[in-house]
Amino acid sequence: MSTTDMDDDDYPADCSIYRVEFMDGGEVEVLCFVPMFGDTTITACKKAGDLPEWMQKHLAVLLIMEYAPPTKIIKSIGRRIEENVFWVFKPDDEENDDGNDT
Repeated sequence: MSTTDMDDDDYPADCSIYRVEFMDGGEVEVLCFVPMFGDTTITACKKAGDLPEWMQKHLAVLLIMEYAPPTKIIKSIGRRIEENVFWVFKPDDEENDDGNDT
């Protein structure tokens, strides 16, 4: 797993980037930056436990990252933007994503 500064090569080719915000009361708000590529079942999730397993794994990694600017991108995972706001990159094949990037 590597961290980088902003670089276009670090973003998913299909623009599958989700903005995830943990809200007060334990709810999550999920938005897709490019809705035509988004999965509406993900954006309908209201609790973190309802998110797809791949997204929960990516968020678990991002939660240990610093959130003070400037933040770093974790290639193929995402970026922590603020304390409770994350950009999560959808893997090319989330059904086969075991979270192991080695």
